[in-house]
Amino acid sequence: MKRLYPLLFISVLIFWSCDDPKEEDTTPPTVTITSPQDGSTVSDSITITCMSSDNEGVEKVELWVNGVSTGVSDDTEPYSFVWNTMTLEDGSFTIIVRSYDLSGNTTDSEPIVLTVHNTPTEVTLWGVVYSVEDTDSLNLYDNQLTGSIPPEIGNLTNLTYLDLTNNQLTGEIPESICNLVENNCWFSIHNNQLCPPYPSCVEDYVGNQDTSGCD
Repeated sequence: MKRLYPLLFISVLIFWSCDDPKEEDTTPPTVTITSPQDGSTVSDSITITCMSSDNEGVEKVELWVNGVSTGVSDDTEPYSFVWNTMTLEDGSFTIIVRSYDLSGNTTDSEPIVLTVHNTPTEVTLWGVVYSVEDTDSLNLYDNQLTGSIPPEIGNLTNLTYLDLTNNQLTGEIPESICNLVENNCWFSIHNNQLCPPYPSCVEDYVGNQDTSGCD
């Protein structure tokens, strides 16, 4: 009687190899931009961050601007890119991040639109022109200033010091002044004629105000 063990063994191997083929990975990765927020205004060099995951693993994520690859990528978590806007003209730019998994599948993030603003501007306050780029300190203490605080004061985001104390300023304090607070600008507006309600960001700094002329 002939021995059939070798043939039987080979048949079992063939059966197993046909019965259990490795499935192709067709599941694309996921990717989401986490910073900055959609609609933000940016300047200089900014950091764009994102999250990406995949069932088999992420090979890399890549930054695209206005439908064109920047060639900037990251292959390690946490994923981030430095985007230099100084070489661009001011305007709106659509940003996506493309994620590549280890099997060649790709996914694009939901787009965000960022407004690039690098061109210095000027602000006129009480008849004086101030450069947004150059001005970092305004000492207008006891200058007999009259009228209201213009909302354009919020554009002076480089300010680190602002003193409007002892003037005759009237009207309401514009919400835009909170831009200065968020940038850690020290300021004082005591002893004017400014009317409530005051922006919540400056309630603790308003001090004494003559509100007799307020409605």
